[in-house]
Amino acid sequence: MLFAIAYVALSQTKQIDSIKQCIGRMQDDTSKANTLNELAVRFTATGNYDSALNYAMKSVVISEQLSHKKGLANASTIIGYAYSNKGNYPSALDYYFKALKIYEEQNNKEGIAKELSNIGIVFMSKNDFSKSLEYYNKALKIYESTGNKKQISNTTSNIGIIYGMKGDLSNALTYFLKSLKILDELGEKNTYNIITNIGLVYMNQGDYGKALDYFFKALSLNEKIGDKNNVIIYSDIASTLIKQNKFKQAEIYCKKALYLSKEIGSLEDLKESNFNLSELYNKTGNKTLALDFYKQFITYRDSLNNEENTKSIVRSEMNFDFDKKQAIYKLEQEKHDAVSVAENKRQRTVIYGAIIGLIMVVVFSVFLFNRFRVTKKQNNIIKSQKVEVERQRHLADEKRILAEEQKFVIEEKQKEIIASIRYAKRIQDSLLPTEDYIQNTLNRLIKTN
Repeated sequence: MLFAIAYVALSQTKQIDSIKQCIGRMQDDTSKANTLNELAVRFTATGNYDSALNYAMKSVVISEQLSHKKGLANASTIIGYAYSNKGNYPSALDYYFKALKIYEEQNNKEGIAKELSNIGIVFMSKNDFSKSLEYYNKALKIYESTGNKKQISNTTSNIGIIYGMKGDLSNALTYFLKSLKILDELGEKNTYNIITNIGLVYMNQGDYGKALDYFFKALSLNEKIGDKNNVIIYSDIASTLIKQNKFKQAEIYCKKALYLSKEIGSLEDLKESNFNLSELYNKTGNKTLALDFYKQFITYRDSLNNEENTKSIVRSEMNFDFDKKQAIYKLEQEKHDAVSVAENKRQRTVIYGAIIGLIMVVVFSVFLFNRFRVTKKQNNIIKSQKVEVERQRHLADEKRILAEEQKFVIEEKQKEIIASIRYAKRIQDSLLPTEDYIQNTLNRLIKTN
């Protein structure tokens, strides 16, 4: 059972030759890179994955030289798609994750959802359904937030495929019909993938007639839009016809599917085509051919699921997760560094402020100390002067007292002399000495004292 997957952002064209001519005349490298991507897309639509890889790789070289992120993301998506169809899942994941990283850096929600869906396809091809659902549900959530109904339909259809591959046909049909309803509301005519998937549900439910109705309807739609990559539809028709024991018709579609699978180099389609041919020849009794094709089926199956392939896929996802964690760590570190710089700046400001404050305190303290010393000196001088004044006053008082005492003594002596004189005068009044004699005697007495 091979469900038709709704790949994202890849369309068909009939103008490959004219685009090649345009590229040769282009002077602008950015336009050249974009046109190379467009040409690569056209080749993927025709199943020519080698040519798609060639032109997309050229676009990668130019885009990297120009730092043209959009062109680089588109080229990486195309390369991832081509590798996925060639069964090189590790390389497919590498390029899908490269594109996813660019879209995440640009916060491009549509681009992120597209790559998540593409990564989901790879894990679905590896039958890792839980991982596939994880990526699809992330993509669906983004598409619902942006209101992109076309991609909501594609993603819903792919989720239905996972349920179908898990054997949950009821849920698978529910998702397919929901997807088809959205496309009908949008007036979308290119619905062959979903119609094919609905046919597969009926085939697995045993309703082969209804299944073939949907398969041929899908084939008709595909031919109308000019898509020659009908390998999936051919394989589904062949598988249903084998179940109906319509072996001749089944062989025609088996060989058509095998031829196209070889032409486009799709390992997944080669695996399915060889399995159908093995089943066909086993039922018709051609055991030799049945064994040969079964061996081819095993070869392609093992090539798709070998251990190294699986390890490479795990490595691709781990590398992306590591790069993403590194980017987050770098952003957190930058934030931390910015905070540290701001904190250091604040601390320096505080320190400088403290130093300036301390200097001012010291200066002011020195000033106060000098003022205190000057004041103290002045106070000491004043105090000394005061003591000296007091001492001088005390000496003056002592001199004054001494003078007064001397004056008092003199006056007393004078009094005594006068009294003596008076007394002597009274006693010797009869002698009657002369006035000159008295005065000379008095003067002599004063001088003696």
